[in-house]
Amino acid sequence: MNVLFKTLGCRLNQAEEYEYKKALAYEGFLIVSKDDDFDIAVVNTCSVTHKADRESRQAIRQLKKKNPDVKVVMTGCCDFNIPEVEYYIEDKENFVERFLDIFPSPKSKKEFTINKNRINVKIQTGCDNYCTYCITTHRRGPSRSIDPEKIISQIQDIGKNGFKEIVITGVNIGQYESGFHQIRLDGGHSDVRFQLLDLLKLILEKTKIERVRLSSINPEYIFKNQEFIGLFKDPRMCQHLHLSLQSGSDKILKSMNRHYDSAQYLKVVKSFYQLYPDFGFTTDVIVGFPGETTADYADSTDLVKKCKFLKLHIFRYSPRPGTPAAEMDDQIDEPTKAERATELEQVNQELKQEFQKRMIGKNLDVLFEGERDGYLLGTAGNFLKVKIKSKKDIKNQVINLKIKKENII
Repeated sequence: MNVLFKTLGCRLNQAEEYEYKKALAYEGFLIVSKDDDFDIAVVNTCSVTHKADRESRQAIRQLKKKNPDVKVVMTGCCDFNIPEVEYYIEDKENFVERFLDIFPSPKSKKEFTINKNRINVKIQTGCDNYCTYCITTHRRGPSRSIDPEKIISQIQDIGKNGFKEIVITGVNIGQYESGFHQIRLDGGHSDVRFQLLDLLKLILEKTKIERVRLSSINPEYIFKNQEFIGLFKDPRMCQHLHLSLQSGSDKILKSMNRHYDSAQYLKVVKSFYQLYPDFGFTTDVIVGFPGETTADYADSTDLVKKCKFLKLHIFRYSPRPGTPAAEMDDQIDEPTKAERATELEQVNQELKQEFQKRMIGKNLDVLFEGERDGYLLGTAGNFLKVKIKSKKDIKNQVINLKIKKENII
């Protein structure tokens, strides 16, 4: 049976898609691309905003339109019911087992291969923060972490399969905590509690993967674990973080139930820049959160300028039923949200250009990943996107490159 995957949303969904594909291919299912015939479509949905909900529904309906006989399996964070979906698997951690309950294994087992340069590695899921706007915690549940031994084994296999870069991902990776069964020199053993910093040290010690990148992380983990900053001196650690912000207003951050303030956030950023002047920061910003005044919005704009971000992901606040923020007074009208998002996008473009200019003349390690319009395309460790002309095939190679203006995308 042919299975097509359609994944929307975050890196965690992408990491889980890879796990599902590999397991189902081993069970004998043929994993196909969008251009192939398919009997089953697995739609891994996203519900972070109303727009994400809508895109998930559209994806399902488009698949049914293309192939009316397909059996649709929905998983992910959406919980809506639509007639196009035959099966809904809520239990993501046991997705493969639930899938095999519905579609028995063809038994013609085979290995799954994928042609990519970097891959997402899931280390945990769920979150204990309960931000007032977030539906993900309600859909994913409390924080749960994967055993270090399993993560290390997975990364070792990834390296053997030719990948150059891993992206450590989860719902809230700063909440990673797991037991580790450690063998002592005297032949005994002890159980050690592992947190994110310990896991990263273990990855650098026990694997040979060339580049380790972190996905989104909350700043409270870093200002509580200052040793974490020094870890990026290791040349295998990509000098880039997606450091979640959401707002530069302390009043709004408190209303969101975020666990830091603007001063703590800025201190983290400056600490990195002090050690790593070329460090790249990306972030998320929500505009139009309930009660956000013009002054609150100005605080956000001011903070993102001080942080000198490489890129902003700008979201208009989207009320999610069942979350406290959806019931708050002082909901912001859509035209005001749109105006603020447009203004902040202009700031985003200016910051991006400033970052790019600062990188001209710098030597950066670049992983080349693909080709377009005669150029080889790559990503530097600090997340700068570059292009070069080359007669050599350097795809899936890390090359040290002196950045020129014409290299910058």
